[in-house]
Amino acid sequence: MHYTQARNNFSVYALASVALSHELSYSFFSIMRYTPRLSQNWRWYTSLELFTRFGKVGHAASVQRLRVGFSRAGYQFGLGINLLAVDTTYTLADVNPGIFLRKAF
Repeated sequence: MHYTQARNNFSVYALASVALSHELSYSFFSIMRYTPRLSQNWRWYTSLELFTRFGKVGHAASVQRLRVGFSRAGYQFGLGINLLAVDTTYTLADVNPGIFLRKAF
């Protein structure tokens, strides 16, 4: 099941799924973006991506990706951070900050 909504400078995409394999699991994925215009050619670019998977014992893993920067001529660039949490304790297993460059097609 998915949901999408885009209005002016804000967009949301969400997807929930259930795996019907030998071990039941379910996950949730979403992207939220806010891109207000700064000038005729420039936009502010913010993006939050969330992915979480649950199994029979609870939380298995989740990833959060945060991006903050600018957009111009189909390119987005700026600062970002990726976070990985694992296990039912949500233990922070990886933190990956840096710069990003993205091309929208």
